[in-house]
Amino acid sequence: MKRSRSWLAALAALTLILVPFARAAEAPKAPTRIENAASGEVTEKGKITGEEFADYAISAEVGQSLSIVLEANSKNCHFNLIAPSSPSPIYNSTITGDRYRANVRESGDYVVRVYIVRRGARKGESASYSIAFRLAAAQ
Repeated sequence: MKRSRSWLAALAALTLILVPFARAAEAPKAPTRIENAASGEVTEKGKITGEEFADYAISAEVGQSLSIVLEANSKNCHFNLIAPSSPSPIYNSTITGDRYRANVRESGDYVVRVYIVRRGARKGESASYSIAFRLAAAQ
């Protein structure tokens, strides 16, 4: 009986030591920076599964036109566009479609988050996608 208690205590101590490292591994990674979108279209490809997401950061200036086009092999894969000063999306492709084009109203880093909507994420659905970015003079 004394051995089993010692074993359980050692296991509990080991768990307390390892759990923070496991959580650190789950921490979100920094967004992929999109460079040279003003020189032409920049395309990124990826794959996400379940509740995973992919973030892309693109620096834009007032007076530029920002275009984003997402193509995916799943109807449940979409993107949000988040402005530099807003924690909430200014564009949600589940509502208005997987093509976005508008003049930039605020200079700074915009974040584009590609994700699988909840109904697909809960089922562990995967999606391969291609997302294209372009910055141009305002139109």
